[in-house]
Amino acid sequence: NKVFVTATVEERYKQPGNFEVRISEIFLLAETMSKLAKSVTVNVDLEEIDDGLISLLDNTARENNGNCTLQFKVRDEENDDMLTMRTMDIKVDPRSFIHDLMKRSRLTCSIN
Repeated sequence: NKVFVTATVEERYKQPGNFEVRISEIFLLAETMSKLAKSVTVNVDLEEIDDGLISLLDNTARENNGNCTLQFKVRDEENDDMLTMRTMDIKVDPRSFIHDLMKRSRLTCSIN
């Protein structure tokens, strides 16, 4: 198994040139995205939004419950505008949500 380690490296007190590593967190690498991600942002063009897309997003989000906020960035290329919206009651597991969404659509996502 591979692990993700968060640590600090500091010079030892009154020992110049001698460093100490202090481990603060250890996660399995497979669980890192779910533990450290704060939100998932789905990028959507305004022209692509229809009932089918809304249904797809709703079903995918509900099937992949987690603890990350779900956001949408809606682009209107015609007016050169962008709107960011956040869901209030739906939180997702970033790894499984993105994986399922990529299998079902051409939308792009980012993790914050």
